[in-house]
Amino acid sequence: MHFKSEKGFTGSDTAVALIIIFIFISVMTTLSYNFITSNKELERRSDATDIAIDEIEQIKNNSFNIYEGKSQTNNNSFICENQAVEGKQGYYKTIEVVDYADITEGKQEDIVKKVIITISYKFKNQEQKVELSTVIAKEN
Repeated sequence: MHFKSEKGFTGSDTAVALIIIFIFISVMTTLSYNFITSNKELERRSDATDIAIDEIEQIKNNSFNIYEGKSQTNNNSFICENQAVEGKQGYYKTIEVVDYADITEGKQEDIVKKVIITISYKFKNQEQKVELSTVIAKEN
């Protein structure tokens, strides 16, 4: 009996192996890219949220005094638009402080304010925004 030699690979074996390797590498590359992109997006959003929280805390600690003399829309509210955030390149803040309730007729005005902080940044050439708002009461 004479048997054929089974040494080596045929051309079709090699082609199938290369196709499988190529598909595996393509899938792994796509998954890695999506993971890294999602991670960076979450990191940017987290930084924007931290900036907004810091701004709200700063307003609470200074009882609105930090923004006196800024651009006012009327007597009891003001807005600071698109200011660059110090120490954070590419982030811009818009701060709006308005009367939460219209208090008149002998009651003390300017006690309760609604603070709206909007942090904007670019991600993948698209404008992204994080907006936080809260109500703060002035301490006497």
